[in-house]
Amino acid sequence: MRGVLHVVIGLGLLMVVGLPALPARAHASMLCFPDVPSIESCISDRFLDFWWENGGLPVFGYPLTPVFQQQTPEGTFEVQYFERQRFEYHPEQAPPFDVQLGRLGDELLRKQGRAWPDEPVQPSVPPGCERFVITRQVVCPPFLSYWYAHGLASLRGHTRFGKALHLWGLPLTQPRQERNPDGDQVETQWFERARYEYHPALPPQHRILLGRLGAEALNGVAATIGGSLHSYDPAARVIRIASARDSSITTVYYDTATVIRCSDDGSLPADIFTRPNLKLSASGRFGFPFGLRAESITILCR
Repeated sequence: MRGVLHVVIGLGLLMVVGLPALPARAHASMLCFPDVPSIESCISDRFLDFWWENGGLPVFGYPLTPVFQQQTPEGTFEVQYFERQRFEYHPEQAPPFDVQLGRLGDELLRKQGRAWPDEPVQPSVPPGCERFVITRQVVCPPFLSYWYAHGLASLRGHTRFGKALHLWGLPLTQPRQERNPDGDQVETQWFERARYEYHPALPPQHRILLGRLGAEALNGVAATIGGSLHSYDPAARVIRIASARDSSITTVYYDTATVIRCSDDGSLPADIFTRPNLKLSASGRFGFPFGLRAESITILCR
């Protein structure tokens, strides 16, 4: 298990107001969102259990990718990206620690050239605030009350502090005015796994919004997605792949530089994309609008 520093957010910042109703959990092993435009990925198995139990849509947002393998700063894992977080599967750990959350706050700060040990620290602790010893950063209301009010419900027997720590992580910066990706200048404080933003013009229950760290971190991530051909639009240079794992669909964009080949290195048949049950994989990088920009597409031609 990770140490204490290894101990969530497409479409603008998520507000709880106006969210579409979700189906009842029941005992489903897979959850898809066919009525939500542009959300073609599903959640299944342990990731679905974790998503439901620890906050679901308001905390993590919609799934942006199917499950795939990624080399992260902490190692290589099966991962799935959500609007606000990256889920990582650690089968060597017993539940609930077999699913862990990416430290996307730290990763995105470092992409900006901001390492948390170099961040300025508030010299004193105002009344009602709290200093976190390891990072030395101070958190004050309303961010502090929000941090404590949410935590991983799956960590049964843990303190409120421990549950919140495993969901949000430690504070990495002091609060300050920053411009978010939507262009708003707002009071912002970064945590290991989240970015809190304070929007005083909103109703009280929605004044703290979570940054879409999963969507921001996903842009540019390398991946290989495999499955069956779902649809093909040669005019738009788009191939859509149905995941071999669940019902997730990945939109794959290709261009004249994309290498399209048969896995057996034979010649590519002219009618290849009309074949039923065609198996293929695409390697490339995710980008906006979310889909895989393919560098290569490999097809089982025989």
